[in-house]
Amino acid sequence: MQQEMQDKAQSNENTTTVNEIPWIIFKTGDSYFAVLSADVTSISILPEELTGIPDAPDYVRGLANLRDSCIPVLDLRILLNMQILSEEICMFENMMDARKKDHQNWVDELIRSINEKIPFALTSDPHQCAFGKWYDHYKSNNPMVQFQLKKIDEPHKELHNMAVETQQVLNITDAQERERALERIQKQLKDQILPIMLHLLDDTKRVMRDSIREMMLVLDDGTKKCGLAVDEVLRVETLEPVPDTIKIDDYHQMNYVTGISKSKEQIVLLIDEKKLLELV
Repeated sequence: MQQEMQDKAQSNENTTTVNEIPWIIFKTGDSYFAVLSADVTSISILPEELTGIPDAPDYVRGLANLRDSCIPVLDLRILLNMQILSEEICMFENMMDARKKDHQNWVDELIRSINEKIPFALTSDPHQCAFGKWYDHYKSNNPMVQFQLKKIDEPHKELHNMAVETQQVLNITDAQERERALERIQKQLKDQILPIMLHLLDDTKRVMRDSIREMMLVLDDGTKKCGLAVDEVLRVETLEPVPDTIKIDDYHQMNYVTGISKSKEQIVLLIDEKKLLELV
């Protein structure tokens, strides 16, 4: 009985120690993860240039110089079967180019309406055009991109207001006055409003690319060492147990994830760093 009580006390002590160890919380893709800070020796910006390794697995990004030594860098996105970051950025840029085409087509149709003196066939409601429907529902997890997108709201509304104004101008009975007004609208569309919209969308692509600075966590168990490429390192804090009703299968079915826990702000998935180091 005495031995059983000693074992239980020792177990409780170990549990308390583990719970009190700070964890490094980071983000990759749309998910939040944590790794024990005791297993991380440094955190830095991922070097822009890594030395390639011939015939290395796809999850090995290359070698990074670390204090006069080289360590392999593992790509967590690939290990967790996520879309790689370069593809995600490319898809976003293609989406911005498609939104630019939406605007160009809309303006072309309005100018055709002006030149042919016919009713405008597309919507004048900024929430019903192809861009507006996308804009009202798209949400970025990148705060800098989200802030940049907000800049488009007013120019977009102004653009659609030109369609309303065009229909009003087409009803002017004085031919000379009508032509002058239509010429002014075309000039505003071509020289001011559309270029502003296209510039803002190009700027959004730049903001997306410039705001992403991949981070590298260096994992070290005393015998093996590697870098882990992640999207963003957020903070260091102790974690709390999650309710029994929350199961890991409710969130992810991933290799290299050993469990779930709770930070102050969200549920996080616990990374099995020992399993990652086995890949080195």
